[in-house]
Amino acid sequence: MAKDYAWGSYGSLQRMFASDPSVVEAGPDRGKPLAEMWFSAHAGSPSIVATPDLMTLPDLIASNPQEMLGYRCSAKFGPVLPYLLKIISARIPLSLQVHPVDFEARTGYNAENLAGVPFGDPERSFSDPVAKSEMVVALEPFEASIGFAPLVTMISNLAEVDHPVAQRMLRALTRGRSGFPTSGFLGVGDHDVGNSAESGEESFAREGQDIAVRSADVAYDDGRASDSGSQSDDGDFMMPPGAKFASPSRRRIFRAFRACVCASGDEGKGLADALRFAAGRAGGETSALSFAYALKACETFHEDPSSLALLMMNPVALTEGDAVFIPAGTPHAYIHGTAAEIMTNSDNVLRAGLTTKHKNIAGFLRTVNCRPAAPIRPKRQSA
Repeated sequence: MAKDYAWGSYGSLQRMFASDPSVVEAGPDRGKPLAEMWFSAHAGSPSIVATPDLMTLPDLIASNPQEMLGYRCSAKFGPVLPYLLKIISARIPLSLQVHPVDFEARTGYNAENLAGVPFGDPERSFSDPVAKSEMVVALEPFEASIGFAPLVTMISNLAEVDHPVAQRMLRALTRGRSGFPTSGFLGVGDHDVGNSAESGEESFAREGQDIAVRSADVAYDDGRASDSGSQSDDGDFMMPPGAKFASPSRRRIFRAFRACVCASGDEGKGLADALRFAAGRAGGETSALSFAYALKACETFHEDPSSLALLMMNPVALTEGDAVFIPAGTPHAYIHGTAAEIMTNSDNVLRAGLTTKHKNIAGFLRTVNCRPAAPIRPKRQSA
């Protein structure tokens, strides 16, 4: 099933799927970019199977689930394919987004149903009542920003950018913390800050021990008059439901992130020039990559302030065959390239910026995981 979104390619998928009749409709002959090819049993865009009567894949599975899926899979999931496979190709950056965790997916899905929002409506955010995690496998060099970088990396990146929104974000990250100036934190590169982000696996392993200290963190944070950790901060009502258990650093990350995704379009004036100047001063390969991605997004989306969010995130550059796993709740934005995506059978997406599509900023902020963690990179298996 072909999808002709504006960010798609004019050649990569067209060449890959030249024999598919649906590609002709979305291909260069009609001047439309081709963004995604779905191999899908999702109700919203089911694939057609080459049976004599051209059955949809969901109907074919439902006709004999044990033969199509196997006994264990059909017993666990029912007569439903539990995953969705897409081949995507991004010519330009797309959607600063997050996919909801289970309880947010169920809540949002039921709320939109009660509100009468039709399936397929561009204003609808929740097409399914299940969480959406995904893995991306590069078919060519593929660029993305995924999850939050170490706190000190965020600070050093934003301190380089002479722009009001960036400085507002910097103040949110550093207010009330000794040792972090709110300006002039220049010339700090990767060799200074190191890679202090945990791997994804390590961050999940630490979750249990973190719970033991969260209550003390919050009590300490809320008790300091000079700290922005107080829940009286403007916009804190937009925090995820569990924010009262979050550490002070994660709450500051949330506030800095909110500062750019909630900024008006007019507030982005002059951002491209500021990023170009800052990119020339970035120290280290990782920071240089973050600035390159942020500048490309800024130029593509006419100085959208949310492009500054990419300076808070991990830049990822995959080569062919490399993969990265993106759990539900992890913010991400694809920058460029062609890849295969395999995900939960869900089309839920909450966008906060870098898009011409519907944004659900409040929903995004309710579900985003503000823990800094290195991207989860599955190891290649030798042949």
